Amino acid sequence: MCKKVRAAVGRDCFGYWEYFSEEGADKMIEQNMDSFVSLFFIDPSEGATEHLCTFGGTKAWIESNRQGPLPATGPLQWYVVNIAGHNMADDAKFPEAAYKFAQPMFFGGNANEPVCLPALGLASVKAYAMGPVTYREFDSNH
Repeated sequence: MCKKVRAAVGRDCFGYWEYFSEEGADKMIEQNMDSFVSLFFIDPSEGATEHLCTFGGTKAWIESNRQGPLPATGPLQWYVVNIAGHNMADDAKFPEAAYKFAQPMFFGGNANEPVCLPALGLASVKAYAMGPVTYREFDSNH
């Protein structure tokens, strides 16, 4: 897969997979958790491609305990925007018909999901699916 991606886009994208599959990577990540978290919130101008996408980049970053700024409230803003209704005006610009799709849809529900209940997700999918919907439930969770 990585060779195909490299051929298609001219660079590696999944270099971190190699490190994540290495024996002992889990222990090093636990030991250097702030390094691990900051890598996934790195500013692209700070070398996200070099450190996350290239082979060896993630390992070097985490094992040297290199750290970028940790996320503060940024990731939480999704909740703020949705609870406060800040995107309602933008959402209203799209007619109801724009949400419908005719392509076949696969929806996988998680049997032990405490938050995103499969029945709610499936109901949402079926409300907009104009084509066939395939549903499978998995013994997993959030």
